[in-house]
Amino acid sequence: KKYGIRIVNISVGTNPGLAKKQKELLLDAVELLWDTGLTVVVSAGNYGPEEGTVAVPGNSRKVITVGVPDSNLPYSRKSRKSLNYSGRGPTGECVVKPDVFAPGTGVVSCNSMYGMSGEHPYIMKTGTSMADKCGNKIKVKRVMCENERDRIRMGNASCREIVRL
Repeated sequence: KKYGIRIVNISVGTNPGLAKKQKELLLDAVELLWDTGLTVVVSAGNYGPEEGTVAVPGNSRKVITVGVPDSNLPYSRKSRKSLNYSGRGPTGECVVKPDVFAPGTGVVSCNSMYGMSGEHPYIMKTGTSMADKCGNKIKVKRVMCENERDRIRMGNASCREIVRL
């Protein structure tokens, strides 16, 4: 409240082999953020495109999960990943995920290796962690207005009030 933060963006997802207890800890943490009144936006994970591959915490019905739309572009031998990689539902509780899609393939972003010999400040990255940055305020607000469970969470607030966030 002190800083006026209303939206939390979490660009992590668990790998499928992680212990159940570890997944539950992360899931409980993001749901606690949501329960305190924060809107939580997370990435869908890169373990798709098969059904049931959305990563924890994106499988929570309480968070807004951002995925990357499938691409019809030809697969590049230089790329280690298929262009259709975004995690998707339904989840184990039959929740349809992702909630929203945004660009995440070939996004120019900061290079964490910059400063090392030969490294440039920006590089091209691919993944749902890139997409959840693109899940901007307008998209988040639209999902909040269209999603019945979010209207319930907002109490008596109308969509018009929510869009003014």
